[in-house]
Amino acid sequence: MQKLIIQDIAKINDEWYAVCFHGPERSQHAMNISLVRQPKESVYWDENGLHSKGAWIIHLDFFRRLTARFENVERALVIAERVAALKQINILATRRQTKRK
Repeated sequence: MQKLIIQDIAKINDEWYAVCFHGPERSQHAMNISLVRQPKESVYWDENGLHSKGAWIIHLDFFRRLTARFENVERALVIAERVAALKQINILATRRQTKRK
């Protein structure tokens, strides 16, 4: 099975990530079937995830076990962490500006 590529990822909280991936049709289909069979405590589909495009919501522990099936897991996780941190910084900066006024 060929590896998939994470197309879009967002950190929901410290334990959950919203993930969209693409790749060869057979590999993508196999991954979707595999994810559907997992318990809801590990992974579930959300129609409104990632900008209302739909996404798999995956628990971090389970996501780390899928590393071998994706080309860019570590890079995608780093990007998601940075984006979440920037959002938090922006929220805090906005609050400070509001308090000063």
